[in-house]
Amino acid sequence: EYYQYSWAYDVQGGLAYQDPEEQLAFLDGALANSTAVWKFIVGHHPIHSNGFSGGYPEVAAALDPLIEKYNVTAYLNGHDHSMQHIISNATSYFTSGAGSVTHQGFTPREPARFESDEPGFTAFVFNSLAGQAPVACTAYFFDGNGTGLYNYTLPTPPALVEELRTFGVSD
Repeated sequence: EYYQYSWAYDVQGGLAYQDPEEQLAFLDGALANSTAVWKFIVGHHPIHSNGFSGGYPEVAAALDPLIEKYNVTAYLNGHDHSMQHIISNATSYFTSGAGSVTHQGFTPREPARFESDEPGFTAFVFNSLAGQAPVACTAYFFDGNGTGLYNYTLPTPPALVEELRTFGVSD
């Protein structure tokens, strides 16, 4: 939809010069070769959203197969001027776009764990044991003054649970 605007062509290498199929192939390869236990995809447009714009079906059609195939832990996006946490098919979808104009409200499209259209931001904290790989990840949502609004600790990926058991650590 953005290719209709002249600004899409203003920067060499910018939006109008990008090839979505090439980007998907790159992402597929990166996920296929990744040894990371925690896998996050960061995009601009939401896949799942109760915000003003809602989710983008074309983004879902492109990314959902990769999210499922590679057991992606979470998808992070902006665009909607709100903060949200939606879980779909065991993947967390976090919207953190409330750094600008907000107060557009929500349309109940999907069950949400958290929604706020107040100005704010999101932080992710990875915790590890004795300098090892991260064993826990928590998302924290804050209002514009830094007051905590909501937090959610992501489930430990199954591969990491098995690895921790070999070291005598229980989930």
